Amino acid sequence: MQWTELAKEAARVYDVPLEIMLTTVEAETNGRNVTGDSGRAVGYGQVWLKWHFGALEEAARRLGVALPPGGRTNMSEAEEEPFQEIVLANDRLSMYLAASVIGSTWRNAGGSFEAFCRGYVGQAVPVAEITRRKALLASWQAALNDVPEPWQGPSFDAGGVKVAPIGDGKYQVVGAVGVGAVMVALVFAAFSLINPK
Repeated sequence: MQWTELAKEAARVYDVPLEIMLTTVEAETNGRNVTGDSGRAVGYGQVWLKWHFGALEEAARRLGVALPPGGRTNMSEAEEEPFQEIVLANDRLSMYLAASVIGSTWRNAGGSFEAFCRGYVGQAVPVAEITRRKALLASWQAALNDVPEPWQGPSFDAGGVKVAPIGDGKYQVVGAVGVGAVMVALVFAAFSLINPK
């Protein structure tokens, strides 16, 4: 199963917005179930078991995966190893673990993507990394909603009404200021209906 399908499943289970789930997993590991951060971060979401062992326990319970005894928050690196091996050997468990932590961090951020990035990556996350993640988010939003890229051609101002071409020789009012501008927009719209190109 591809990582995106696992991410969709886990996002549904943990009630995580799909674009947030896909963006985060792509940003963290490019969709790979691996270790990082000198071996301390694990799985698709690069979750630190040191801080999120409870999320691993919950995901394992949900999937019926047995964990060895002795796990707890604030384990040493050596104590984490058997748990990391289980996560790396089970793609679904890894993705559920990621979804659990992504979901709780997203809810704590109150819907702010920048606050989410700071909560998930760390308060010291560089602006360039937030910008990179915002670009990934926009890409996933466009892909999931099948939204075409905005038209980048010229527009013009017609008496306080901003007009832009939308293709096939047609134009669309994209901004109007004041009552006079609204009237111009209405006349323009009526003319467009009567005299289409």
